Amino acid sequence: MKKFIELIKEKWGEYVIEILVITLGIFGAFILNNWNESRKQNERFKIFTEQLYTAVDKDLDFYINQEIYYDQQINFIRDILDNNIKVKDEILIMYLFWLDSYHINFQSESKLLLNFMDLNEENEKQNQIFREVSSYLANNVYTEMVDRLFKSDDLPITNFLVSKGFIKLDFPLKHYNQVENSKFSYEDLIKYYGFEGLIKTDEIRSLIKNVKFKNQLRLVLNKKNLAKDLMKNAKRSCKSIQDLLLNYNPKIKLIYSSMEIVGDALPSGFDKSVSMERDNRKIGFWKIKAKLKQGNLKFINRNDWLQNWGGNSFPDGKSMFDGVDIYVNEGYYNIVLDLENKIYSFEKLDSIK
Repeated sequence: MKKFIELIKEKWGEYVIEILVITLGIFGAFILNNWNESRKQNERFKIFTEQLYTAVDKDLDFYINQEIYYDQQINFIRDILDNNIKVKDEILIMYLFWLDSYHINFQSESKLLLNFMDLNEENEKQNQIFREVSSYLANNVYTEMVDRLFKSDDLPITNFLVSKGFIKLDFPLKHYNQVENSKFSYEDLIKYYGFEGLIKTDEIRSLIKNVKFKNQLRLVLNKKNLAKDLMKNAKRSCKSIQDLLLNYNPKIKLIYSSMEIVGDALPSGFDKSVSMERDNRKIGFWKIKAKLKQGNLKFINRNDWLQNWGGNSFPDGKSMFDGVDIYVNEGYYNIVLDLENKIYSFEKLDSIK
């Protein structure tokens, strides 16, 4: 024991240094491991921000489309009240029944994604995103509010028209836009659904001057304005969340794996899509040069019709998620789809080089 104590006294400095080296090595390894885990977690969270950004972008697409939808109805009602009707009597009847329709219910994918968030509770920026997204989902009840305000059996215009002997024309919503954009005629639509000879066009002009009917229209107009305001608030919420995610991850991209064009304006028709080229310098930007014939075209992700974009104008316009086909003219075009700004364009070319 005496020799052991003398040995320690003789070499205590060496022992202290060795202990310090070992301690620092363990401590350093611990720090390095934490740094690696933190780096991996940050990368996982950045991937999550892209997934969430894309989900919120789908929400935004939905709300934009619904705002356009309500705008069309509002403008139509105002035209009637101002005696400024611009459509044929047959189409007027169809549109009057259409006024009792509201958007379908909608559930954001963000709710599901939030359950898989890999959150570092010590990271304040990540905590802020969690708080803001949770608040967004908790308060993002705009479609539910519309559902509560306007029940499916609340059909004032339909009930009034039916009481006057008019037959309700049940057409899929897309046909209203297709008739309006001259994709096919109203007469073809009537024939296709077997409504020939059932339309009372001779009484419609006197009906829309009826005082009770105009009062019903004013009530419906107020509801449509309220529904539109709810959609505008929802859009602002989406934009706020997207800005927050971009601030955390400036290199964010929409995670659509690919984007294609498809339609009978292409030689392959609707059976086979043609891939577009992605510009990785931008959030959601695709382009392609193509020769088109006169016909219809849509943008589609992964050849999956659950994720498609259309529009109701040419050569440029607002991209609409699950919108109507874009009717294009024959020619060579540089085609651009910008999903960050929700627009598309067809630039006419002399040839494809």
